[in-house]
Amino acid sequence: MKRLLVIGLMYTMFFLIGNIHLHADERINAKKITSLEEPTWIFQAGISKGKYHDRQDLGFILKRNTPLKVRQTNPNFKDKLTLRLLSNDSKNEKSIQVGNEWVTIQGDTSLVPFIDTPYGEEHAVLEYQVGNESATKPLPIYKQQGSVSQFFSTWDQFDGEYALLQGESFQLFVPKKDKELVRSLKDFQSLDELIAYYEDIFVMYDSIIGLDGSTFENKKSQNRYFLKADISGAGGAYYGTNWTANSTDSTKMWLDKLSWGTLHEIAHGYQAGFDNQGIFTGEVSNNLFGVQYQYSKYGKKADQLGWLFNFGKKEQVERNLYNALMKENKNYDDLDLRQKLILLTMAKQKAGDEAFAKMYQGYRKLASNAAFKKGDHSLPDLMNQYYSENGQVDFTPAFERWALSLIINK
Repeated sequence: MKRLLVIGLMYTMFFLIGNIHLHADERINAKKITSLEEPTWIFQAGISKGKYHDRQDLGFILKRNTPLKVRQTNPNFKDKLTLRLLSNDSKNEKSIQVGNEWVTIQGDTSLVPFIDTPYGEEHAVLEYQVGNESATKPLPIYKQQGSVSQFFSTWDQFDGEYALLQGESFQLFVPKKDKELVRSLKDFQSLDELIAYYEDIFVMYDSIIGLDGSTFENKKSQNRYFLKADISGAGGAYYGTNWTANSTDSTKMWLDKLSWGTLHEIAHGYQAGFDNQGIFTGEVSNNLFGVQYQYSKYGKKADQLGWLFNFGKKEQVERNLYNALMKENKNYDDLDLRQKLILLTMAKQKAGDEAFAKMYQGYRKLASNAAFKKGDHSLPDLMNQYYSENGQVDFTPAFERWALSLIINK
């Protein structure tokens, strides 16, 4: 009898433990997904400014081959969410649309789940379920003025494949291979100083395009950039729809204070609909932002630090430009990218930074009109108008010498 009782107790305990384990594995978690006001006044003007970069982490790293079930449960939220599993290699990343029915996603390597931040007034509620709770690690996250020791303690203790640095204007997604670079920053005294460096860039870039809050069209946006590494990315670095990345498996570029790539790629998001209208500016006008930033911060030292004069080769660059314009009689279209940038920099400098900001402000005002057509407003005409008005000098002869087509001549 006693033996039967013991066996019965063992079966009961096995059943209870099994249920507890099952319950733990099937626990449903919920996270509020905050929505942002869509800055249509910016996007309508063709200024992407990290439009789809902002995203919200779920707070953990998902190990390889671990199913993650998700659904959206707020009945008042009518759109679908996008969940992404991110890494430092875009070819391994996954994404899925999330509605009110359960959907499942998993990866072939350790990845970090994020929800793209939706635009609108209604927040979403994400419910999620991990196939095996033990197949996750906490994502180390550092926010400005947070606990550095706690951040690295979490990263070290769980040996996380990734970590996240967060500012008001950006997030930097860091792979484990860069942990010691982040712990012992070469160019910054602290993580807060690194974050402040980026915030300073965004503040200046916003100012350059006239986002001063003076009118509805000049309000700042709330969405954040997403900076990362992508070993499968194009070129040396790129600005993309969903993030901007340097094309290696490391975020070292984003950790270097004098990185021209940082200034260049972020500025791509500040180019407007008038770019490439009547004049090629695709890989040129974004560099105007980097030039203004560096000369504002470093003065003449920027001749040595920046791309404008090829990192200290000013005499050679100026000589080549002189020969191209004066001896070879080249026009703007015939010049290389650096020479084009020098011409645009000289014109902007002559007109004043305020003229450039007013051009952006005026263009956003134009773009807010329902009848607006991008093709009706060429950049040479806009520059001629705003530079001449604000610089109090007629820029027509200069732009004609560059062989740019102006409406005054049509």
